[in-house]
Amino acid sequence: PYLAAALLPFVVDGLVRRKISQTNFDYPSPMAHRYSLYLILGALYLLLVSLTLPFPIPPQTIPVGVFVVAYAVNVLLANTQKRV
Repeated sequence: PYLAAALLPFVVDGLVRRKISQTNFDYPSPMAHRYSLYLILGALYLLLVSLTLPFPIPPQTIPVGVFVVAYAVNVLLANTQKRV
């Protein structure tokens, strides 16, 4: 539930930034799009691997990870190609 509450504003902002760049004929960055996708996949991988680590993970890493994923989704949506 915390991810959904944090992700919603980032998704809306990313979609609005995409619409603004479409009206201004700005070029979406394929490099930013690809690296944000890698960051999301890497965070998912770390989440799955962290369940099997032999040492405890500090609880402060969860909110930081949620906001890193939310910002990566924002960049991903803002730099999606104009024609999908």
